[in-house]
Amino acid sequence: MRNFCCRALITVAIAAVPSPVEGQEPWRLSYFPYLNSSPNDGVMGMARAIWFQQADYGERTTLRRSLAIDAGISTHESWLARATYADPTIADGWRLHVVAEAGRQPRFGNEHDPIERERQLSQVEVTRRIVGPLHFAVRGGVRRDEFDGDVGTLIGRYPRTSFDLNSSFTRGNITQTDATVRTALVLDLRDREFDVNRGVLAEVGVMAGSAGEGYEGVYGHLRGYVSPRPGTRVTARGAFRALSGTDAVAALHELPQWESAVTTLGGHGSHRGFGEGQLVGRGLLLGGLEVRHDIINLGDFGAITALAFADGGRVFSDILPPLDITTGPRRSPGRLRLTTDDWEIGGGGGIAIRVLRSATVTITAARGNGETRWYTGTGWSW
Repeated sequence: MRNFCCRALITVAIAAVPSPVEGQEPWRLSYFPYLNSSPNDGVMGMARAIWFQQADYGERTTLRRSLAIDAGISTHESWLARATYADPTIADGWRLHVVAEAGRQPRFGNEHDPIERERQLSQVEVTRRIVGPLHFAVRGGVRRDEFDGDVGTLIGRYPRTSFDLNSSFTRGNITQTDATVRTALVLDLRDREFDVNRGVLAEVGVMAGSAGEGYEGVYGHLRGYVSPRPGTRVTARGAFRALSGTDAVAALHELPQWESAVTTLGGHGSHRGFGEGQLVGRGLLLGGLEVRHDIINLGDFGAITALAFADGGRVFSDILPPLDITTGPRRSPGRLRLTTDDWEIGGGGGIAIRVLRSATVTITAARGNGETRWYTGTGWSW
């Protein structure tokens, strides 16, 4: 399966590279290795090949269009293969983002009581500028996810979902195919889309999927950036997601986001004090505050930046608490509520290394649930 997925991604990628157009920057090829790491995957050695057209210097993005292929394998036997095509200027007021991905994680969720996750997905997102910085985005896709783990772990994490048992009745398997659609209004007031110094990025959207008995949901995400002095940026974010009662599994681990998605709750993009996807529930609240200060700044050649941050959030699980007749009827436990109760807060720090204008790698350590967890990831957490 892994070899087939890799060959398919490469075939699609080569076919997708268009011929140069007169008057435009030529297509260039770059390839290089890099490392990711997480408490779930260990250290993952990655390789990237990217075909791209350079954007003009003053544009909001560094690349006019690009096609990237990433593939790698980790010390914990995880693997990933992904092809991404991004064209923010496909036509006046239009942008396109396409992703095809396959991967396996033997230690997904709580790394001390993990489940195995395999996934294959393809997604296409089209964005239309309505007026000024206001956009309307539509994403459609199909994904297949397989979760395998101890029976008790699966019941505890996904109480609404049925699963197949192995011959010894000790392990279960959940396999689902999900056709998804998501629409969103996006307000982009950032000064640029890479290494942001100031501005706001806000979005609110609705989504639906076919996995299990089907589901619907709504989400919102607000990110803000200020630069109180040269070389220092203060950033904050807040997000929510609410899903209908569902036996779908993959949707519980995703916060939709414009041209990308965040794995929740726990991970480089959501809560760095927890393992990837460690906490799970239909309702989700997420917040964060981060200060970034340049230790060395070489302008367009690169920078080394110190980070200090606090990540927080909570999920609303479908596990029913014991009935207490003195408190009256129980509310649906998986339903989202706006509250500051029972948030999981984790603080940490790290460094970011920027190469040239926009290639950034972050190395962080954060405390959560009584443990310290390390992440190495490409790009900022938000």
